[in-house]
Formats: sequence, C-alpha cells, structure tokens
Amino acid sequence: MAILSVDVGNGYVKAFAVTESGDGYKIRENERGELNESLSFETIAIPDERKFRFNPDKRTLPGTYEICLDNKYWLIGEMAYMHKGRRNWGTGRQHVVSDSYLYCVTAAMDMFEEPSNGILDITLLLGVPYSVYHDYFKENGEYDSDLAKSLLGKSFHVTHGEREMIVKFSDVRIYAQGCGAYYSNILSTDGRGKSKEAVEMIDSVMIDVGYKTTDVVVYTLNKRLRAFETMEEYCFSMDAGMRNVIEKIPEFLFDHTGVDFTLEEIDEGVINGTNSVRLGREMISFEEPLKEKSEVLANDIYEELRRREEKVIKTWPYIFISGGGSTHVYPYLKKKIPLLEIIPGDATFANARGYVSWYKLEETVAKRRAAAAKAKAEKKAETESKDSE
Repeated sequence: MAILSVDVGNGYVKAFAVTESGDGYKIRENERGELNESLSFETIAIPDERKFRFNPDKRTLPGTYEICLDNKYWLIGEMAYMHKGRRNWGTGRQHVVSDSYLYCVTAAMDMFEEPSNGILDITLLLGVPYSVYHDYFKENGEYDSDLAKSLLGKSFHVTHGEREMIVKFSDVRIYAQGCGAYYSNILSTDGRGKSKEAVEMIDSVMIDVGYKTTDVVVYTLNKRLRAFETMEEYCFSMDAGMRNVIEKIPEFLFDHTGVDFTLEEIDEGVINGTNSVRLGREMISFEEPLKEKSEVLANDIYEELRRREEKVIKTWPYIFISGGGSTHVYPYLKKKIPLLEIIPGDATFANARGYVSWYKLEETVAKRRAAAAKAKAEKKAETESKDSE
C-alpha cells in the first residue's frame, strides 16, 4: 500500500509520499529525473468552467493542475491562481476541511506512478490545524473525525492529460499540525529514533507558523507508560500567521506603484525569495514592510506564548519553530526566546514528514502490543490446559 502524507494549510498543500518494498507502487519522477516524493502547491481549488480546454502535458510543471475528478473538471494550485482563483484567506478553516479530498487526490495523482491495475490504494495521513483536530474529540475523550469518515473507503476516478487512475483511500489517519513537526524532529520516516541526541529532545515545544494560524504543541515523556505525551493543556492555535504579514503589503505597493497587487501575487514573491512584484520591466521590492510586519507577527506570537505558557517557554529545554512562515519570524522571536531553534531540514515539509514517522511508530507499537497480547493468551491457555489435566 502506498502512503501519502498531506499537510493541508491555508496557504499551501505540502505532501510527502512513501512506498514500501514489494508493495508494487512507485513514486514518479519529475521533469528533472528526481523522485517526486515531496510536493507543494497553493491551497486553491476552483471548478474549471472554461469552454475551451487544452490537454495538459503528461509532465506539467509542479503545482499546475487541471484534472477531471469523477466527471467534474477542476483547476487546482497554480492553475487555479492563473485563472483568478483566490485563497479563502480569512475563512480558511472550513475551506481546508471541505476541499481536502481535492488536494489529496491531486497529490496522489502527481506523486505516484499508475499501478498496473489502474487502482492506487492509499493509506492517507492528513494533517489539519490543531484547533480543527481538537474539535474532533468527544467529551469522553474519544476521537471521532467526520473528515476521516468522508474519505475512508472512498474511490475517485481521476484523469490528468494522458494519465488515468482510480485513487482509493483505504485507511485515513488525521493528525495535528505542529505534532508532525515534533515527530519529524526526533524520528526518521521509519518510526525509529534519528539519533541519541534527537531522542533526547522529547521535552519540546513546537511553534508551527502557517499562513492563517500558528499552532503550538508541547510534548513530554510519560515515564510510567514510556511514551510520548501531548501536554494538551499547553497546546493551542492562535489566529495569526503569515497572512497577517502579507495582507499589509498591498497598501505599501499601491502607494509606490498605484497598482492593486493581489495577496497571491505578493505571496509568490515571498515564496520565490525575491520579495518583490513585477511592474512592467521592473521588480518592485516589498522587503521593508515584509521584515517590519514579520517582526510584528513575532511579537504577537511571543505575547500570546507569554500570556498562556510563560513558565513552559522558560523551563522547557527544547523550543523549535517550523512551518512556511518560520524563516521570516525566527530572527525576531529568537531575540525573545534564546533557546529557540528553527527545525532542522526543510521546515515547510516538517509536518508532512512527521506524520509518516508518527504513523510508523503507531504501527510498530500496535504490532508489539498485539504480539504481547497473543503471547499472554497462549500462556493462559497453556496454564488452563495443565490445570484441567
């Protein structure tokens, strides 16, 4: 079975693909001949209402999707943006949940080769904002996700240019953003500890800076159970992220150019590292307000941390920052939290990778418990058999 881990944020969808030896599935190669095991595209999906459609090339540019899903046409990611699609910057919570299947199918279609039988059987690991994840818990502590139920066992017929397959979600696990980054930091994608030093980072605070929200999760070791434990009373989401930075820049650009630039156009400049927009043959920099507003966001995050968890951020030994907005906020937040470190590797994909590590750990623990229960039952049966003789 193929494993697809998808971190659905308000700004970007980040995906990570894994195949296991002998499962018959293969990860695709991109146009550069590299394995397409990680993927990112804009969280935008709109119905394709064009009267004239062009068949996309078999290997389109990453993030450029026009697909037919169960006989309905969609533009997703960069393709949607090109045709005036806009993110729901201010109301992303429901948007992220309701459109998740579109993003998951799109990622699966682009990251895996077509199976010989045309059916791609997926174990889906889906990451959502911590506040959304938390809402799925019932009062008795049981976890019950409507999102998981809406995807579990579902099959989708998808075509993209010359490619065609059935994508089926045979298993669906829902995870919280921020928690994935934690597991990515200490475990490899096979669920084992990365190193002795990494495993020592069990007591950690993870600050995951996204586009609409910043999620904070706190972990420790439950010494009695010898297991990682989320300190739920210290975890929270705040409605502040890179959106707060980007939405302040259009006014600056209008004052300097007289042109109304969209948030997507500004975001593109942030992602490609130019921190500028094109005006005719010139590039107009917005680095000044980007830095200024990033510092404001860092201060807002710190004040919320200080208000809620001042003791934690002063006493916990490891504090990490991850997410798409981490590199912009980190220099300013570091001044206020000296122990703060930016998560190793690619902070943008930390959650998606971490869900795989978490899943693998869960599977290993489940197998060990099943084996222990079986051994206990066999021993009990043997004892009862001897007593009856």
